[in-house]
Amino acid sequence: MKRVLLVAVLMLLGSVACYSDSPLWVFGVTDTPPTATFLPTPDYDKYPAKLGQDQVALAPIPSGGPTQPFFFVTRLPEELISGLRNASGSCDYGSELEVLYIGHKWESFSGTVFIDDIVLTSAENTETVFDFETPVDWAAEDDGIGADDEKAQIRNNVDFNSLKLSNSDVDVSNSTSVLGLDIQFSGEDWEASFATKFEPPQDWSTFDAISFNVFTPSNASKFYAIPFIRTANSEQAFASDKIALNSGLWTEVSFDLSAIEDRSNIQAFGVKIGANPTNTYYLVACSGTVGWANETRIAGPVLFLKGQSAQTRPISERGAPIPEGQPFMIHGGAEPPIGPLPASNQCQVGEVVDIIGVSSTNQQIWYNIRCDGTEGWVTEDRLFGPLFLPAVNGIGVVVAEEGITEIPLTANAGEVSDDNPPIGTCPINTAITTLDFETILVGEEQVPYYLISCGDLVGWTTQDPLLEIPYPLSTYVIVIGPEGSDEILVEAESEGNAETTDEISDTPVEDVALQDEQSFIDPRYRPATLTSEPAPATEDNIIGECPSSTVVQLEDVASNFGLIYYQVTCGEVTGWIDARNLPNSVLYPPGQTIWFTQPTFDAQRRRQRGFAIDATPSQTSPEIGQCALFQPVEVLRVIFEQRALKRLGFRLYYEVSCTNLDGEPIVGWQELELHTDKIATQNPLQIFGS
Repeated sequence: MKRVLLVAVLMLLGSVACYSDSPLWVFGVTDTPPTATFLPTPDYDKYPAKLGQDQVALAPIPSGGPTQPFFFVTRLPEELISGLRNASGSCDYGSELEVLYIGHKWESFSGTVFIDDIVLTSAENTETVFDFETPVDWAAEDDGIGADDEKAQIRNNVDFNSLKLSNSDVDVSNSTSVLGLDIQFSGEDWEASFATKFEPPQDWSTFDAISFNVFTPSNASKFYAIPFIRTANSEQAFASDKIALNSGLWTEVSFDLSAIEDRSNIQAFGVKIGANPTNTYYLVACSGTVGWANETRIAGPVLFLKGQSAQTRPISERGAPIPEGQPFMIHGGAEPPIGPLPASNQCQVGEVVDIIGVSSTNQQIWYNIRCDGTEGWVTEDRLFGPLFLPAVNGIGVVVAEEGITEIPLTANAGEVSDDNPPIGTCPINTAITTLDFETILVGEEQVPYYLISCGDLVGWTTQDPLLEIPYPLSTYVIVIGPEGSDEILVEAESEGNAETTDEISDTPVEDVALQDEQSFIDPRYRPATLTSEPAPATEDNIIGECPSSTVVQLEDVASNFGLIYYQVTCGEVTGWIDARNLPNSVLYPPGQTIWFTQPTFDAQRRRQRGFAIDATPSQTSPEIGQCALFQPVEVLRVIFEQRALKRLGFRLYYEVSCTNLDGEPIVGWQELELHTDKIATQNPLQIFGS
């Protein structure tokens, strides 16, 4: 078995290597994705990207409607070819895209950029520094990257109209002499620096700005200029921000000198000419598919995730302020609006709302919010947040910070002061519930405040010391430990663990015993560590382990440097467990009796007589039978399955024992969370105790 698996793994890794000019890359293991294109990790200061790594984007419906049934991604960072010949997979429009890697792509350039008429200006006068009608001493500066093949020289009688965009009717002629900057961009070299030195230094103290004209040919895409100055009194050059240049046209570039205090000793002036990436590509994961997409094809980032809270701002859908007393209008409907449709539903300004959905149209992110009595779609500029907790009935804990043992609570929302003194304190690691919410203007910033209950005390505090917890105490949850390597899975298979199968056993149901407790449990997930204190595991505080797929009940909660820990009892051991190892709550813990009150539907959407259960915990498992309605059903155990897209978490399968339609016992599996409307936790036939 091991030999067969080893051969299969080597063949897989070899096939991946064939597509990469980089060292071998395995998704989730190494940092650099396979690509035949040079794609450095972006320098966010120099080449900012719309999205950051680990952020969430959306696959938007293209403007004018989709031409393909799905959102396709490519195997390499390149444009999608007609006929989808380079597509590596697809996901539905509107799907969340998890950004795994970002890469920039440039277009190589070999040509000349021209500069003319460098002029100093002030309110009183102007002075020409260079008109390039006479010889000048300009030179390229060595930046240590690429070949040193840039040079600067005066050019005469350049036919600029031959270098403009072919569809432009603008006359860009310039009959005078100009400075030509010969540039070659390729590989890692995407910026060239040119400068002239002044001997003796010049005095520019009476001038406020320096300006000049730059011409870039039509094939110079997304070029920019950065003028800079060196003085005798500073070791570093003074430089402007990037100034975008127009392809095939002259661009006037101006550099404000007022930030340079001492302009009496100017030693050098120069300009950097660079190229921004022509394309930015993202390696994204969606619905189990991993592939590349151009930045222009995706929408984002998503600032408010489903399940978070936000506050409505006094901004109308057109961006104008909402007058006091007017409603906050939102767009109703199952999908966000396409086009200038009027808003139809109303919320209140300053209301705390729940984010119940995210979608996009034409690259615009829309958030579906639920306010008091209605739902609808808004854009992110009309929301404040995200907030740490819901305004009412949010559950959280007071964050533990070094040197702090408690936080003050006040009678009114606002900073602690003589007019708003503390009415008591709330100790750290205390579970709290939110009762109300308000924002207070502090300086120029809106600061969120929560009214919380902390034990018997009720008072106001900022949201900073609060941390939302995923579950209230007494909730049942499933333990899922850290994921190990595939070696664990290979070892488990070699030891003869039961294999999952969709075949239905011929053994009579009444003779079937509960299957081995470890069957169907993914062996790649190790046990979660139990500690004696709410803190990361160390050799000194580990008191035991809790196997993955164990269902436990939450007994206490605490925080430690932004992490949540719950106290649980697993077997004979009571200890603390990291909340990250408790990703799902369990609605129906093992041992609970439930009743199915409505039938399910088959694959053809035909109503069945009973509640269908499957032979195995699988999306493709055949049905093993149907449980009779209004009869007691016992929950035997719960197991988990990793969803295709990891950020979507796990699905839970419940093993149940019931009576089938023929009155015989039957055992099977079902995702009960999908059928809560068909399940009762109390006997529905017992009315008023009869």
